[in-house]
Amino acid sequence: MLRAAILSSKLAFTSLSLTFPLKNNHVEMNFDGRNISLLADSGGYRSYLVYGGWYESIYGSNSCKDLASGCYFCPPTDPCDLASLRAQKIHSVGYGSGRVIRFVERRVSLKLSKGKIRNLRVGLMIGSSRVEDGEQPFATLGLSIPSSKPITEAAIPPLLSQFVSARAISETAFSVRVSEFGVGITGQLILGESAAKREDTKFFPLSNVSWSAALFAIPASGVRVQSAPHGSHVRELSMKRDSLPVAIDTGCDVTTVPKEVWTMIWATIASTFGHQHVASRPSTLHPTSFHHLYARIDPKGWIWLRRTMTEYLPRIIVQGAAGSTFEVDLRYHSNLCEKEWCRLLISAGGSPDAFILGGPFLAQHDVYVNFDRKEIGISTPDRPVVKQFASHESWDQMRAPPCGRRAQSCFTVATRRCIKRPVRK
Repeated sequence: MLRAAILSSKLAFTSLSLTFPLKNNHVEMNFDGRNISLLADSGGYRSYLVYGGWYESIYGSNSCKDLASGCYFCPPTDPCDLASLRAQKIHSVGYGSGRVIRFVERRVSLKLSKGKIRNLRVGLMIGSSRVEDGEQPFATLGLSIPSSKPITEAAIPPLLSQFVSARAISETAFSVRVSEFGVGITGQLILGESAAKREDTKFFPLSNVSWSAALFAIPASGVRVQSAPHGSHVRELSMKRDSLPVAIDTGCDVTTVPKEVWTMIWATIASTFGHQHVASRPSTLHPTSFHHLYARIDPKGWIWLRRTMTEYLPRIIVQGAAGSTFEVDLRYHSNLCEKEWCRLLISAGGSPDAFILGGPFLAQHDVYVNFDRKEIGISTPDRPVVKQFASHESWDQMRAPPCGRRAQSCFTVATRRCIKRPVRK
């Protein structure tokens, strides 16, 4: 049984939850004596570590010290090398962005403050198209569970499920509490925590997303965009179906909305600022003529605003299927700046159903997800959340560090978009 396979360590865990510091969307965990920084990704259920023998076979000895996530090496008590790993069954996972990861299964031990969990099953990365494209691979902590098929012994179970089986946590659940928002989100990731008994917590049913094997969502019955501060301009989404799934992805820096919602956002900005102060065709304008503008759209489709105008951004109001609502405050989406201009971290999805709330939303709300009860809780933080303006340079240093010795530089991606979901198989 899965429980017997995992719980080889006879530890008595006194806590029903595990808390990890969250820094810039990453958590640090110690596997077999190696500190690994993992992207906390609620948009996926697989967890990977980067095998150091593979990475250093490409970039040379000691190149792992330059890998942002850190490398995993097999311990002397259970040795391995690249040849022996390649002799195992190799799994490949394709993502909607075209990325491919190749990995083998490995049993590892996770060190905790009060004990250790042995025989956890994770993926050990021995191939990635990111490296082929000159980008750093990274370790990932999948926080979701698969929706397309049941968890079986043949597949690597999600770590959350393994923690429950090891009696390290009581429920297949997690919560995110952000204390600082700048280059990513910083705060706490709590695994297995029961929902807080706070009066302002709103609960929504958890549903699956048809075009993703792992994303979970809140079914929305209505979406409207309302201007700030008095809401004199309100635009409502024309619903073409009974409900629209609104997903939450901790691994994304950008909130992705359906194209119609993006158009509503821009129209509300134009009405608020005045049409004479916005430009939707900036490619025809020389930068020197931006002096009269408060907002503009660049050739790549990103909305830019003057830093002094970000406080007047609209809100997205999402109504759940049961009638409760929550807000997406776009002021939390405007902290990536170049001098006086700030980019709105809102992307128009390629699908009419692509509505994915990224890191900026988590800076505005505490979010609790329980897969056993199939519910999502959203509440207002009971503490101040520090919002910091970040430059493109600081984003690039964090999101696109040097790849290694072989490459002169990495492909620079200032923000991690949300359309990166695993392809269903």
